[in-house]
Amino acid sequence: MTLTQAAFRAELRAWFQANVDPARRLAFSAEDRRRTTAALFDAGFLHVTWPAAYGGRGLPPEYQTVFNEESVPFAWALTVSSVTVGICAATLLDWGSEDQKRRHLRRMLRGDEAWTQLLSEPGAGSDLAGITTRAVRDGDR
Repeated sequence: MTLTQAAFRAELRAWFQANVDPARRLAFSAEDRRRTTAALFDAGFLHVTWPAAYGGRGLPPEYQTVFNEESVPFAWALTVSSVTVGICAATLLDWGSEDQKRRHLRRMLRGDEAWTQLLSEPGAGSDLAGITTRAVRDGDR
């Protein structure tokens, strides 16, 4: 039987109601967010469009839209993983070896590994190796 979007939405709402107490919002720590994110992943609700082999459910993008809509009121209870998942894990999915994918993707999606991407603009402020200076004589200076 195929999981409908309505059924997915209902299951997700029930999960949030059972696992996230809005009264604790101000007391939620980074560790609480990490645990909630991991539990949401373990329940099969996080990153549902990703391939099942790496921890997703292989569902169509519409299911991610349902997740996005339903998770808005609970965003404070989850870790932010846009760089880890949206950039680093996506790059690993496209270009990594099978061993790298098996070793890292599930942990990245679950929130156990946080990755980042550092950028440099050649000839600009963050390109420290390319810094150049010059002096211009101004009178005796």
